[in-house]
Amino acid sequence: MKTILVYGDLMIDRTWIVTKPASTAQRHGDVIPKRREAPTRSDEFLGGAGTIATALAHFCSIDASVHLLCYSGPIENKTRGNVTLHQLPTSSDPITTIKFRVYIKAKNGKPKFKYRFDQDAPAPVLTGNLPDLPQLDSIILSDFNKGAVQPQIINALLTKYPNTPWLVDSKNASLFQINPGLRSQGGTLFVNIDEAKRLWKVETNSSEEPNIKRDSPNWPSDLLKLGKSLMEKLAKWNLIVKLGQDGAFLFSGQKYAECPTTPIDDPGISAGDIFLSAWVQAQLHDGNLCLALRHATITASEWVRFSSAIDSWKIAWDANREKPTPLDFSPKQPDSDSEDPVFQSL
Repeated sequence: MKTILVYGDLMIDRTWIVTKPASTAQRHGDVIPKRREAPTRSDEFLGGAGTIATALAHFCSIDASVHLLCYSGPIENKTRGNVTLHQLPTSSDPITTIKFRVYIKAKNGKPKFKYRFDQDAPAPVLTGNLPDLPQLDSIILSDFNKGAVQPQIINALLTKYPNTPWLVDSKNASLFQINPGLRSQGGTLFVNIDEAKRLWKVETNSSEEPNIKRDSPNWPSDLLKLGKSLMEKLAKWNLIVKLGQDGAFLFSGQKYAECPTTPIDDPGISAGDIFLSAWVQAQLHDGNLCLALRHATITASEWVRFSSAIDSWKIAWDANREKPTPLDFSPKQPDSDSEDPVFQSL
């Protein structure tokens, strides 16, 4: 049994599904008490870094235990599921960021995203000390730029676990500039195309981001040039560039691999969390990077499709809570729509 630590910005995702939007969202002067009705469904889940931790606990329940190093206010046990929480020592009052989403139940019975309200907690004042943590096999950094990811904590983890591989999903393009020890540690970095362009701008000290578009006549050569340039800057890292509903590219050294997927209308929020969790699940089973790329891409695509390609995979969570997604590492059949991704030279 492996032990995985997720470190990052913990949030609470609060979700309502309502049947009649007029009974929930009204102008103040139009409020009629008897028209009000409770939501058809009300859920509360770990969000942010908690989403990855919860998804990992689900996908990797057979192979790994999941721990979450974070900063937050009180979290109920029923909310955290099978994730073990470790609070970062802080000299400030613990407050949790809350993201509240309202869905309207459409005529076809599927929820449709309607409203979102955010209550952001202030950045914590951390002491720089670590709580008691177990021996770790992997560290996942989930950075939403909310303040919980700080250099002194990263350095403390690097010092305590010098040989532990890292997987990084960060919205901070300056992460490696601020944390040079992390740059030299090596690992796997997960970014979407916009984050990759911002990272390239910072790493190359350029004044503008590269103009890379999916519908450009220079696609995918422009993306391959960007990947090659980033590999020169991050020589010890594997790089995953996620393209939403169009699949993903993997860069490793002077090689790359591509895994397309069946296009969907909406990539869906949390699809990236499912991608990373499925990647870890595959790596626990087999160290082949190309097979992990295929498994992560297809799993994220199918999971979003299963949840109606709406805001969150968590809508479909109840029906799948006890059924980890099965691994499928069998070679693709000759008549399959897609082939296994293979490495090619940059």
